[in-house]
Amino acid sequence: MEGAVADNVRAFLTIDERACDADRGIVRQEFRNAEQQVRAALEAFGFYSATSSSSLEFGEDCWTAKIEIVPGDPVTIRSLDIEIAGAARDDPSRRFPRPSRPQGSPSALR
Repeated sequence: MEGAVADNVRAFLTIDERACDADRGIVRQEFRNAEQQVRAALEAFGFYSATSSSSLEFGEDCWTAKIEIVPGDPVTIRSLDIEIAGAARDDPSRRFPRPSRPQGSPSALR
């Protein structure tokens, strides 16, 4: 992974905020949370079927967490139709611009 998706995964992970001398219990808890954090970061980019494998090791000087991620294919939208109902239907301040992508061109669900 690279680019914005990888940046988002790094932004979601909290384990990297722990120092080398952090309490092992806290590091283990952060490591247990990492899978859900990775999933949430990937879902923001339309990757809903990602898989990952991870390991946590405590060395003499520091701990090392490794997370290998296979994002899979993003969910794509082939067609989108939005209808506003109720009082907002005729309110000009509730108008949305038309999508800029060509009709029929799939895009990732985000």
